[in-house]
Amino acid sequence: MLTARPTTRPTDDVLITQDGYDRLRFELQQLTTTARRELGNRVSRARDASANPTENGELMDALDQLAALEQRIGELSGRLAMARVAEPAAGDGVAAIGTRVGVRMGDGKVLHYELVGAGEADPGRQRISISAPIGEAIAGHRAGDLVEVRTPRHHVRFELVSVEPLACSQDPMVGAAQAGDSEDNVQTQTVF
Repeated sequence: MLTARPTTRPTDDVLITQDGYDRLRFELQQLTTTARRELGNRVSRARDASANPTENGELMDALDQLAALEQRIGELSGRLAMARVAEPAAGDGVAAIGTRVGVRMGDGKVLHYELVGAGEADPGRQRISISAPIGEAIAGHRAGDLVEVRTPRHHVRFELVSVEPLACSQDPMVGAAQAGDSEDNVQTQTVF
């Protein structure tokens, strides 16, 4: 006699900021509407242009791009399905996901970083994952605390000088534009 095993869905939710979730959702919407329609039209035009599909380079290129688009749509859908939006930072001065922290390095230079979910990390834009060694070391600390962490390449010690909640953009396009324009994002040195 066979009995059915209960199915278990992985519960590995991925913590993400509201801003990160909105950006992913916006990208998915753009890909599933505009980009998919434009590539579909391109495939149709390429099919009409040649009777022999195997000799139609434009068609093969369009089909490759369509496959890559569908793969990205699948990735985004999966990430959104696994995403759990973090509660907004409490504003209590404790470093957590959704906060912007200032750290004073040994040379006295103060650098600012945003603590974000793993899928949102971008060290070049000063966005550090809360699950990375540096993010884990900072989490739970307040301004004035000394933080010490060993990364695979370095042993780093710094002072946490500020902790502020991130302002959440209501419009993903505004948030994306501002991310590249902020003077605070000019510093691209990755210390960690």
